[in-house]
Amino acid sequence: MQKLLKVTMTSLVLLTMTYAEEMNENNMIEVETESESPFYIVTKGMVTPGGDMREEEALLEGDNAYGVGLDIGYMFHEHFGIEFSTVYGKNDITRTEEMHGEIEVDKAKATYVSYAINLIFKHPINEEFGYFIKAGYEKEHETIDDFNIDEKEHGVDAAAGLTYEINEKMAALVEYEYSSIRGLRGDAFFLGIEFEF
Repeated sequence: MQKLLKVTMTSLVLLTMTYAEEMNENNMIEVETESESPFYIVTKGMVTPGGDMREEEALLEGDNAYGVGLDIGYMFHEHFGIEFSTVYGKNDITRTEEMHGEIEVDKAKATYVSYAINLIFKHPINEEFGYFIKAGYEKEHETIDDFNIDEKEHGVDAAAGLTYEINEKMAALVEYEYSSIRGLRGDAFFLGIEFEF
């Protein structure tokens, strides 16, 4: 009887160990399949303080610009990646010009389309919050039809921001972007959502 009990207990222990090992292997496979994708996409809203510039005898002043942006990124390392960005925005422009002793004021709408390619560095602060820094090359197309302005400029952009993890695949972010292109749009502030593929 004792011999039978020992054999039964040994069989149960071996069976439990085998089952636990199989479960562990399955979990490892699951973890591997659920590992983070290196690709991500960000949709964001934009606001800028506007800017001003001189054009011959006229002063052009831009109000706050509003728009939308899209970033598509690839992380080739845990902290480093590359990102392509595009932004579309609009604002009101006031042109003040002195002609023959009189001041003329005209208003118009401006549109901006910009493209940028940046290197990005990301780092967690804790389980929920993280920060990022990015810098690269930017090209901007500015159009003000009423003033016959159609300009393309390029320069350097740099940005920094904070992220808040909503879940494993989604994070909210705030971002400030500086551009060496000094125009009527100005530097930009963004609020957006990042999605991992």
